[in-house]
Amino acid sequence: MRPIVRYPLAGLLILVVIFAVGGSMAIYGDTFINPWLPLLLALATGLSTSLVMWKGWRGVTDSDSRTFNSICHVATVTSVLTAAFYLGNYAWADTSTLHEEKAVVVSRYSETRHKSKRVGRRTVAGEPYKVYFVEVEMADGRRKSLSASYARFRRIHTGDTLSLQVEEGALGFPVIKKNKLR
Repeated sequence: MRPIVRYPLAGLLILVVIFAVGGSMAIYGDTFINPWLPLLLALATGLSTSLVMWKGWRGVTDSDSRTFNSICHVATVTSVLTAAFYLGNYAWADTSTLHEEKAVVVSRYSETRHKSKRVGRRTVAGEPYKVYFVEVEMADGRRKSLSASYARFRRIHTGDTLSLQVEEGALGFPVIKKNKLR
């Protein structure tokens, strides 16, 4: 494949992987599921198809290395299939199953994260900021950490009961449709 086509295609595939991973992480926050399940299913699919599909990556990577091309294939397929799983379950949830579930606040916590900033050519940790979370437990024992705005976080205490609007996802995994914590 000519460089004029290969470079934009490689860049597009990298963007697809980045958006797929970000989308998966965002939707996972509102899905009641063990995160390893969709990831392992997608990884198994990526690994099994890489046995044949690695050759197709030669044009994109300009490499004859079976290992490198297989890694590119597995990373792309795993991220896209994981995102498709979460998106499909969330977007096509059964609206007729929308119901309110009570969840008890088990704990509250905050994490300190840092903005990144550029210093010359390097990227370094910048100003710290806090992100707030509330861990809730449903009546059936499922637990979930939910992000919360600071204003909402201040008013919630351990032991409080929250109402969450939950729907049955298209693939059978419950999703929180209206999170009032943000």
